[in-house]
Amino acid sequence: MELGCGTGLPGFVAAACGASCILTDAEDAPAVLKNVRVTLMTNNPIHYYTFNPAGDDTNQLQLSFEPIFLSSTKVVPFSWASFSPKFLSAFYSRDGSQETWPDLIIAADCFYDNSSSYDALFATLDFFFTKNPDCRFITTYQ
Repeated sequence: MELGCGTGLPGFVAAACGASCILTDAEDAPAVLKNVRVTLMTNNPIHYYTFNPAGDDTNQLQLSFEPIFLSSTKVVPFSWASFSPKFLSAFYSRDGSQETWPDLIIAADCFYDNSSSYDALFATLDFFFTKNPDCRFITTYQ
């Protein structure tokens, strides 16, 4: 899971390497979340050609698309320490029978001079570490 994903690049790289990812940014930043969804869709398809050997007029090369990581990547609004039902639903299977909590949480370039966000961050990390004690957190600070 990526906290404060911004453009989403670290999460996209993790997904391209095979991870199932949840990319999050603040609920009050719909433009950011929309941009991440557009970026996900734009960078998702693999282009490949197929040949249709039907023996009739349909014998042609066709451009097809196959998802790289669209099915394993979710973009979800999340303001730290605000565990809405919509946010929490991202960690359950469609039928609600299985929980999947993150093994890794990343936050790249999310910290500025506003120390008031630290309490919310620590509450968020505490929640996820309680759900999965083996979860790890990696961050950068400038």
